[in-house]
Order: sequence, then C-alpha cells, then structure tokens
Amino acid sequence: MRRLRIFSIILLIVSVVACVGYELKWSKGADKLGPQISMDESSISVSVKATDQELMQGVTAVDAKDGDVTDSIVIENVSTFLEKGRRLISYVAFDSDNHVTKAFRQIVYTDYTSPKFELTEPLCFVVGTEDIMEGMRARDCIDGDISDKI
Repeated sequence: MRRLRIFSIILLIVSVVACVGYELKWSKGADKLGPQISMDESSISVSVKATDQELMQGVTAVDAKDGDVTDSIVIENVSTFLEKGRRLISYVAFDSDNHVTKAFRQIVYTDYTSPKFELTEPLCFVVGTEDIMEGMRARDCIDGDISDKI
C-alpha cells in the first residue's frame, strides 16, 4: 500500500512538471498578435448597389507569422446611417491561430436618396377607421419596400 501511494505521488509530480513545461514551451513560441488590416483610404465612395467585392477594394491584411491573409477578410457589419448617405463598415481578418482583428471605414454613397412615400389612395378616413396606414407605401433605394416600417 505504501509503494502504491509513493508511486501515485511521483506520477502526480511528473505529470504536473510535464504540463507546466509544455505550457511554458507553447506560450514562448505562440503568436499572440492578430493580423494588421490596412486600407488605402479611410472612406470609400460607392453606389448603393455596390457588391461586397467593391466594398473590399483597397483592404489588405498581413500577419507576422502567416504573411498575407487578405483572403480571410470579411465584412462583419454595415452600420445604420451616421448621416444622409454615410455609413460605417467593419472588416475582420483572421490568422491561423484564430486571432481576429477589426478595422473600420466610412462608406459614402454616391447615388443615395432618402426613402420616398407613395399613396395608392387619397388620405380620407371614415370616423373609427382602424388602419389609417392602408394605402401608404415607402420605398428605399437600399432596402426596397419598407412599408412595414412606417
């Protein structure tokens, strides 16, 4: 019984030393930095019908370990409007160690127009009418029919 206890303690100590040694070795050689995203312009002027490929123009990413990781860049989000015709777009890039880097730039739409309202019938209502929005439509050059948001 005593030998089993001594053997168990020695096995525990060897396991702990091996784990600590592995962690130290792994953390020394580990890449702790994500890729660097660079853009040739801080804002981009595009049409409201611009594709993702057009929105990605001039955006590159380089990682110290992996080199060029531009092909890993994706558009994470396009914000709501900051002001008429301007939005903020966020890009993310990944490296082989699953580090993520984020960068932002403004989109300026060259052909943006505010939503337009349309009436399909006159705005005359009988007392007690429940749906006064019937016959009212709205169209946006980016989102299309937004009548449900009136």
